[in-house]
Amino acid sequence: MKTKVKSIETKEYNGKKSYTVTLENGVSGYLNSQGSDNIGEGNEVDYTLEVKKNKKGGEYNLLTIKLVSGNVQSSVQTEAKDKPMPQSNDMVKKIKAEASIRMMERAMDLFVKEDLDWDKMQERQEYVTRLVWGEIDEIYGLK
Repeated sequence: MKTKVKSIETKEYNGKKSYTVTLENGVSGYLNSQGSDNIGEGNEVDYTLEVKKNKKGGEYNLLTIKLVSGNVQSSVQTEAKDKPMPQSNDMVKKIKAEASIRMMERAMDLFVKEDLDWDKMQERQEYVTRLVWGEIDEIYGLK
């Protein structure tokens, strides 16, 4: 089913991260890291929902989420002619990877200078990465 991502919440337990995703249509659940795309708030997505049982017998939702591409390309092209045409997924992934590396280098510089606390670095890095990747998607017409 198609909808938009309303929010993403990151939790860490015993060194493992989990992401709880809430969609605009009211569905929420844990993000299935295997088979899901990197997503951000506001992304239009297609998802599948699987109800699973935890070790205690309780049920939880497991969401596999894929970005919907091509749905805004025509409106982006008519509204903003100065924006570049959408690039291949490989090119966008490379741009995102380079941006992530630069952000992490900057975060490490701040940590070394003691301007950034180690405990906050991961949380802030993830937040900034989602923001930057969302901007990259918007620039290349993927959002």
